[in-house]
Amino acid sequence: MRQISSLVTDLERRLTGRDLRLEGVLRVATTDTLAPSILPRHLAAFRVRYPDIVVELAVGNLPVDLVRHDVDAAIRPMAGPSETLIGRRVSAVAFAIYAAQGAETRPWLVPDDTLAGTVAGRWVRAYVDPSEIAARADSLLTLRDLAIAGAGRTILPCYLGDVVPERLVRLGEPLPDAVSELWLLMHADLSRTARVRAFNTFMAGALAGERDLLEGRRDRSSRSR
Repeated sequence: MRQISSLVTDLERRLTGRDLRLEGVLRVATTDTLAPSILPRHLAAFRVRYPDIVVELAVGNLPVDLVRHDVDAAIRPMAGPSETLIGRRVSAVAFAIYAAQGAETRPWLVPDDTLAGTVAGRWVRAYVDPSEIAARADSLLTLRDLAIAGAGRTILPCYLGDVVPERLVRLGEPLPDAVSELWLLMHADLSRTARVRAFNTFMAGALAGERDLLEGRRDRSSRSR
C-alpha cells in the first residue's frame, strides 16, 4: 500500500506540474515568525498582481513534506534544500540578543525542547547556563513578547527584534555563530506550474528588499513599515 500511495503522489505531482494557469489554490508553508512579520505585505501585493490565485498558508515550525505534495511551496529558514527540491536562497538570517530597557541583565528566556534543533535552540544549549533560565516557550514570538514585558533577555532573529526598537534593546551585534538562511522552496515536479513559478519569482524579488532586516543591518532608529 505504501508503494501504491507513493506512486499516486508522484503522478499527482507530475500532473500538477503541467498546470499553466495563473489561477487556483497555492499552498505555502512558512514559520510562525515569518507569517505575521515580513510576509503579510508581500502576500497582499502578490494578491493584487495575481487576483485569481488563492494562497493558503500552513504556519508552523515543524518541517513540511513537499515531496508528498503537502504544500506547493515553502518559505523557511534552513540550511539548504534536499536533492528533490528546487531552492532559491533569499538571504542570511541573523540572530541577536534582545531585552526590554532595564532588563538587560535579567535571566534568560529560551526556546523549549521542540525548538532544540533550531539555530536559537543550539545557541542556547552552547552558551546559556541552565541555572540562569527564567522561562521556556515553543515559540520565538512568545519569547519576544515575554522580553518586551521585561521578563528577561532572549535570542531572536533580527527580523523580529529590530522592528520594535522602541520596545526592545539589542544587546550587541548579531551573533556570528547563530546564523541561518532563508529559502524559497518547491518540488522539482512543480517547477513548470504557473502559479508556483509566479509565486517564487515574485517573493524572491520582494524578499530581496528585506535583506538588511533579515541580516541584522537595518537602521534600528526606524520603525517597522
